[in-house]
Amino acid sequence: MTVRDSRPGIDRLWEGLTSFRYSLFRLETLQQYSGSSEDEA
Repeated sequence: MTVRDSRPGIDRLWEGLTSFRYSLFRLETLQQYSGSSEDEA
């Protein structure tokens, strides 16, 4: 196995990590603003 063969796996892993980090950021943001007047509107 060469580095070139393993590259697509690394790219997919990086995309998944990026997506997970964005989802975690959104969850933290939603939790921070829950119960605010904007949510109750």
